[in-house]
Amino acid sequence: MIADVLDEDELVTKERREVTFFGLFHFAEQIAAGVSILITGFLVDQFAGLVPGQAEQFAQTVLRIGMLYSPLPSALLAVAAVPVLLYSLDRARVASVQMQLLARRRTGAADPETFHAASRAV
Repeated sequence: MIADVLDEDELVTKERREVTFFGLFHFAEQIAAGVSILITGFLVDQFAGLVPGQAEQFAQTVLRIGMLYSPLPSALLAVAAVPVLLYSLDRARVASVQMQLLARRRTGAADPETFHAASRAV
């Protein structure tokens, strides 16, 4: 999907910016991982009521830890899926973008108007 977004961006901006996209993507992943560890540690301490050093925990503590590692991540993934489902780049649009880029590269035209003028002249 990132490659398709990169193609669409190139079509609009007339620039290849893979490094920028992948850099931002992986930077956001690192931030998300760090924040999730911080939040999980806080929730295990405050919400679950885990008693450090105690071999046996209360049943409520075990249940709450299970909630932190099952329904909560599932709910967050469902929320994250909404923007993906609303994204309008479908197979037909991807094919159209790739054909336009291929045509632009073959003619060497950086500007779509230049490409259309060159194709009419032929």
